[in-house]
Amino acid sequence: MTTKAEVISAIEAADARMKALAPALLAHGPDPLPDSEWDVRQALCHVAARANPVPLSISVMQRMLAAASQGKTPNLRAGASRIDDINQTQLEERMDRSVEQVLAEIQAGHQAGIATVRAMPQEQFDQRFPRVTGDGETSLGEMILRAGAGHEKEHLDQIENALGGAAS
Repeated sequence: MTTKAEVISAIEAADARMKALAPALLAHGPDPLPDSEWDVRQALCHVAARANPVPLSISVMQRMLAAASQGKTPNLRAGASRIDDINQTQLEERMDRSVEQVLAEIQAGHQAGIATVRAMPQEQFDQRFPRVTGDGETSLGEMILRAGAGHEKEHLDQIENALGGAAS
């Protein structure tokens, strides 16, 4: 089972990685990402919106538990079709922010996530619920890890790929 220490360590590692990349991110915000319609800045805006993964994870858990209590299976296709709209809203909310401001939002989100995980009652952190994918169960802690540092890693890998040697 995922521990609070593992989640906190993963968020801290994501934060350290973001700080290390900051000079290249500031210099290459408009650079396009390979295989994406987004540029570096837009990907950072998306990461900023989810830098504190706790609220999203709790919301997903509540929806999954509510559906399960009613004997329903959530409509995963409907949720997937909304992702583009959600992502677009995240970008629009940050349209007027500089890369520097977006990086500050990411760091603040990381710190808020760490503080929330530390303060969270253990039984809430360990609470299990059906996976969104429909294959078994997960815990809130596992969801926070996957929706936070796990998700952020994917985008940072993509950003680093776009930056190539510029990240060095």
